[in-house]
Amino acid sequence: MAAFGLQSILERVSSHDKDFRYMAGNDLKALLKRPDFRPDQDTQRKLVAMVHKQLDDADGDIALMAAENGGLLVGSLDEVQLRSLLQQLCERCTRAGKKVERRDIATIALKTVLEQISADAQVSILVDVVAPSMVKGIGAKDAFEVVNESLDIAVTLLERFGSSVSAKGYNQQLLPLLLPLLSDHRMALRKRTIACLAALAVFLDSKDLETTAQQVLQQLDARSCKPEISRTYMQTVAALSRAVGHRFGPYLPTAVPLAISYCNDATDDDVELQEYCLQALESFVQRSPHDMRASLEAVADAALQYLSHDPNYDDADDMDAQSAGGDEDDDDADEELSEQEEYSDDDDGSWKVRRAAARILAAIIATFPDLLPSIYPKVFPALLARFREREETVKGDVFATFITLLEQVGRVAKYSGGRKLGPLTLLGNDAPAVIKAAAQQLGDRSVKTRTGALQVLQELVAILPDSMQAHIAAVLPPLVAILNDKSSTASTMKIQALVLLRVILAASFAQTLEPHIRTLSKPLLDVLQERYYKVVAEALRVAEELIRTMRPSAEQNLPACMQEVVEPLHAAVGARLAASDQDLEVKDAAISCTAASLALLGDVLGSQVPSTQQVLLERTRNEITRVAAVRAWAVVAASPLSGDLGAVLAPLTQELTSYMRKANRVLRTGSVTTLEVLVATRGAAMDAGLLEAAVAEAAALVSDTDLTVTALSLQLAAAVLQHQPKAGPSVAVKVLPAGMALVASPLLQAAALRALQGFFVALIDCKPAKVTYKQLLTFLLEAGRDPSTGKAAQLSVAQCIAALCVAAGDKQVTSTVTTLLKTLGDASDEAAQRLALLTLGEIGRSTDLSSYSNLQSIILSTLQEDGKSEELKGAASVALGGLTTSALPQYLSPLLQAASQQARQPKVQFLLLAALNEALTSLAAPGADPTTLSAAQRDEVLAVLVSSVEGEDDVRGVVAECLGHCALIAPEPVVKLLLSRLSDPSPAMRAAVAAAVRCMVVEQEHSIDALLKPSMPQLLGGLADSDRHVRRAAVQSLSAVAHHKPALLEGALQPLLPLLYKQTVLDESLIRVVDLGPFKHKIDDGLELRKAAFEAMDVLLDAAAHQLDLPRFIDHLIGGLQDIYDVKLPCHLLLVKATTAARPYVVTALDRLVGPLTATLNEKLKSDAVKQEVDRNEDMVRSCLRAVDAISCIPETANVAEWKRFMAATVGAGPLKPKFEAVVRERAELPSATGASSGAATAMDLS
Repeated sequence: MAAFGLQSILERVSSHDKDFRYMAGNDLKALLKRPDFRPDQDTQRKLVAMVHKQLDDADGDIALMAAENGGLLVGSLDEVQLRSLLQQLCERCTRAGKKVERRDIATIALKTVLEQISADAQVSILVDVVAPSMVKGIGAKDAFEVVNESLDIAVTLLERFGSSVSAKGYNQQLLPLLLPLLSDHRMALRKRTIACLAALAVFLDSKDLETTAQQVLQQLDARSCKPEISRTYMQTVAALSRAVGHRFGPYLPTAVPLAISYCNDATDDDVELQEYCLQALESFVQRSPHDMRASLEAVADAALQYLSHDPNYDDADDMDAQSAGGDEDDDDADEELSEQEEYSDDDDGSWKVRRAAARILAAIIATFPDLLPSIYPKVFPALLARFREREETVKGDVFATFITLLEQVGRVAKYSGGRKLGPLTLLGNDAPAVIKAAAQQLGDRSVKTRTGALQVLQELVAILPDSMQAHIAAVLPPLVAILNDKSSTASTMKIQALVLLRVILAASFAQTLEPHIRTLSKPLLDVLQERYYKVVAEALRVAEELIRTMRPSAEQNLPACMQEVVEPLHAAVGARLAASDQDLEVKDAAISCTAASLALLGDVLGSQVPSTQQVLLERTRNEITRVAAVRAWAVVAASPLSGDLGAVLAPLTQELTSYMRKANRVLRTGSVTTLEVLVATRGAAMDAGLLEAAVAEAAALVSDTDLTVTALSLQLAAAVLQHQPKAGPSVAVKVLPAGMALVASPLLQAAALRALQGFFVALIDCKPAKVTYKQLLTFLLEAGRDPSTGKAAQLSVAQCIAALCVAAGDKQVTSTVTTLLKTLGDASDEAAQRLALLTLGEIGRSTDLSSYSNLQSIILSTLQEDGKSEELKGAASVALGGLTTSALPQYLSPLLQAASQQARQPKVQFLLLAALNEALTSLAAPGADPTTLSAAQRDEVLAVLVSSVEGEDDVRGVVAECLGHCALIAPEPVVKLLLSRLSDPSPAMRAAVAAAVRCMVVEQEHSIDALLKPSMPQLLGGLADSDRHVRRAAVQSLSAVAHHKPALLEGALQPLLPLLYKQTVLDESLIRVVDLGPFKHKIDDGLELRKAAFEAMDVLLDAAAHQLDLPRFIDHLIGGLQDIYDVKLPCHLLLVKATTAARPYVVTALDRLVGPLTATLNEKLKSDAVKQEVDRNEDMVRSCLRAVDAISCIPETANVAEWKRFMAATVGAGPLKPKFEAVVRERAELPSATGASSGAATAMDLS
C-alpha cells in the first residue's frame, strides 16, 4: 500500500466519527494481511501506538478489531517494537483499578498475540516480557480481576510456550503462587487456577510434580476442608492426571482410594463431588492404565455401583413389573414411560453421577481388552439394566458404553476364527435380552434414544448376524414406525433404521420373513417415494436385499404370499431407474436393485422384463451410470430367470465392446467380465461378427502390464471358443499371438497363468482350422527354449504344455513324452533339457508316467551327475516331485532310497528331499485324497526324514516342510510323532519339529486343527530351548500360527509371550569377532532371531492384541528401537501400528521413546561413509520420522513435556524439519489419511 494510504489510516484513527475509526481499523487489518507488507521502524512504532489507541476506543467493536490487529502486527515488528507492544499489553492486563471492560479487551489482545507468535526470537522476547508480568499479576492477591485475567493468560502462555517458560525457571515462581489459590473462596478463581496448574504440570520435573500431587492429596486426606474446597482439590487431581498422564501413576495408590472414599461419603445433595471423583477415576484409567491395573477391580465396582445411583427414584417396582410380565403391549410401555417422567426434576443432578460412572466403564472396556472375559459378566447386565435410564443424556452414554463392549467382543470374534469363545459365547446367550431391551427403546419419543438403540442393534448384528432370526417380530414394528415418521428431522434416523433392516435381511431366510412381508413392504414403498436422496438410496439397497431374501437363488420357488409384493416393488424401483433427475447414489442403487429384480424375479415380472431391459440398456449408454449398469448386466445375464435378451443382446454387446477401449480400468474389467457371462449363458444366440469384434478388443488387452485384465480377457476368449466354435479361427488369429508373447513373460502367474492354460485347452477342444495340437506344442516349445526365456517363464511354459497335452488325450501325452525324452538326451541344449524336465514333471502331476521305465533313472542321474548345472538339477528335482505325485508305488521308494544314500552329499540330498516335498505338497493340497499315501509309505517317508534331519541348514528346512505336509496328510500319527521328538537330544531334530508347525497351519479349516490347539504350548515350547536355531524356528512358527489361525493360540499365548520377549533382547554371547587382519569384524548370530521376534510381535498385535500385556509389549518395542538398523526398521513400523492398537500405552511410554528416537534421528555417519551407508541412514531417518508423525497424531501427546521438547528441538528444527514436513504431506496424501493430526499440531509447543 502507498504511504498515502497508511497515512490516511493513521489520520482516521483520531476521527470523532466512529465509522471512520472502524474503517481505519478494518483497512489496517487488510494491510497487515498482505504478505509484502514490510514496515520500517518508524512505521512500526506508529502502528503499535495506533493499536493501543484503538484498544481504548469507547466503541467495543473497534477495540476488538484492534485486539485482532495486534495479533496480525507481531509478524511485522522488530524486537524493540514487539517488546514495547507486549509490555504495554501486560501493563493493561495487570494494572489494578482499570475498568473491567478495558482489561478484558487487553486480555483478548494479549492472547491473540500469543497465538500468532511462532519465530524463536519472538518467543524468547515474549516469555521474558509476559511470564514475569503474569507471575506478578497472579501474586496480586488483593486485585481479584487482575489475578483472574493473569491466570487466563498464563494458561495460554503455558500451552503454547511451556517449554520456554520452564527453561527460564518461571515454573518455580508460578507453582508457589498457584497452590494456595486452590483454597480461595472465589469459585471462578479456583477454576482458572486448576486449568493453569494443569498446564504447568506438564513441564514440572519429577520433584515439583511430587510436591504438587502430595500437597493436593494431603489436603484431601486430611478431610478438613470445606465441601467446595474438597471439590476443587478433587478436580485438581483429575486435571493433573489428564495433564501428566502416566507420570501420575506413582500417586494412584493414594489417589484412587481417596476418590472412591469421597464419592461414597458424599451426601446425595453433593452431586458435584461425586461427579468429580468419578471423573478423576476415569482419567486414571485412561491416562495411567499400567499403574491402574492393581486398583481396577475397586474402580469397576464403584462405577457399577454409581451407574444406577438415582436417589430420587426407586425403580424396584419397575423391575418387579418387568420380571412378572416382560411382554407388555405398547400402551403399557407408554404408560410406564409417562410414570417415569413424573419423577424427572430439573434440580436433580444425580444423572451426572450416572453419566460419569458409565464413562468409567467405557474407559475400562476400551483400555483393557485383555480383561474382557472377567469384565463382561459384571458389566453386561448392569449396562443392559440401565437401558431404562430416565435421563436422555445418561442413556446416550450407556448406549455408547454398551457399544464399546460389543466392539471389544467383536474383536474377540475376529481373532477367534469363527469359534465362539469366552465373551462371544456369553453374548450369543445374552443376545435375546439385548434385542428385547433395544427394541423397547426404539419406541421412545427421544430421537437420541432411538438412534442409540439402533446403533446397539447394528453392532450386535455385525457380530452375530443370525441373532435376529427369532426376534424379527419384536424389532420390525418400531423400525416400521421410524420409516413411517413424516417429520422433517426423521431422515437421519430413517437411514440408520434402513441400514439395520438391510443387515437383518441379509442374515434372514425367506420362511422367517414370510409372516412379516406385508408389514415391511408398505413402509418401504413409501420411503422409496421420498425426496432426500440418501434415504432413497438406502431404501433401494434394502429393497435389493429384500429381493435376495425372498428368493436367494433362481432354483428356489418364490412363496405365494410374497408374489403380491413383487409388482409394486418393481414399479417403485423402476420409477427411480427411469428418472433422469436423480442423484448418482440413487441411480447406482436403483440399477443394482433392478438387476437383482430381473435376475431373481424375472419369471414373476413377465411382460415387464423387456421394457426394464431397455431402460437398463439406456443406463449402460450413459457416461454417468455405465459402470454400475455394466456390473448389473453381469448379474442379469447369469440368471436363467432374466428373460430373453434378444432385443438388447446385440446393442449391449456393441456397447461392452466399445468400453473395452476406455481408459477407465474399472469399466474395462467390468465390460470383459460381463461379456464373458453373456457368452457363457447366451453364446449360441450372439452374433458371431460382434463376438469377433469383442475378441479383437480382448486380444489387445492381453499383456503382462495388467495381469488381472489379461486373465479376464483370456477367459472371454476361451468362453467364445466353447460356446461359438465357428469363431475358432478368428479367435486363434487374434488372441494366439498375444498369448504366445505372454507365456514367455517372467511376470505371468496365478489367475493369468490359469486363464492362459484354459485358453489353450479351449483352443484344442474347438479344433479350429489351421491350428493343431502339434503347432501349438511347437510354438510353446520354441518359446520355452528361447535363450531370453527365464527360469520362471520356463515353468509357465511347462505348465501350459502339460495342460494342453493332458486335454488332448492319451495319444498326445504319449507322443509328447516321447519327444521330451529325446530332448533330454541332447546335452547340447540345456534350456531345452530344463524345459523338458519341467514339462514332464507337470504332466506327471496328473498322469501316471511310470510306464516309461527309463524316465526315473534319467532324472535321478541328472540330479546326481557332477557335470550338470544347478539350474538343470533344480528342474530335475521339480520334475521328479511331479512324477512321484501320480505314481507313488513306483517312484516313492526309489526316491527315498536315493535320499538316504546321499547323506554325504548334502546338495544332492537337498534336491531329492525337495522332490519329495513337491509330491507331499500336492498330496496335502485342498481337495487331494490323503489316502493316496498309504500308512506303510508314510512310515517310510517319516523314517527317511528323521534320519536326514542332521544335514545342512537347507536340508533341515526342507525336512521341516516335509514333516508339516505329512502332518496334513495324516494328522494324528504324525503330530504324535512330532510331539515325541520335542525332547530329542538333537537340536536339529527339535528345530525341524518347531519349523514344521508353520506348514501344518493352513488358512482353510482342517482336521489337524483339533490336534494342534491343545498341543500349541508343547509345539511352540522351543521358544525356551537352549539352541538359537530351535528358538528361531519356534518364533517363526508362532508368527505363522498367529497370522493364519490365531484361534489356535487362545489360552496358550500367555506362557509363550515372556519367552518371545526374551528373544528381542540383544544377547552379547551370540556376538563373535572375526579377525580379518587389518581390522576385526563383528558377527551377530542373534540378529535374525531378534528380527523374527519383532516380526512375531507385529503379527500378534494384529491378530491377538486382546491377549497381549501391552505395557510389557511396549517395553520390549522400546528396546528394539535402540538396536541396529536391521531391527530398528521393523520396530518403527511396529510403533506406527501400536499408536492405533495400543494408544494409551504408547502415550504412557512417550518419555522413554524420546531417547531412542532422538538417537536415531541424530545419528552421524563417518566422514568416509559410502553411498550405500548414506542411503541406509536416510531410509532409517524417514522410517523414524513416520513413527514420530504417527505418534504426533495422538492428541494426548500435547500434554507430555518431554515429547513437546523433542518435537520442537529435534524434529521441528534444523535439517530434520523439511524431512518431517515431507513425511506429514506423504501421509496426508494417502486415501486413508484423516485430520487426526490437526489437533496435535495445533496444540504443539512451538517454543
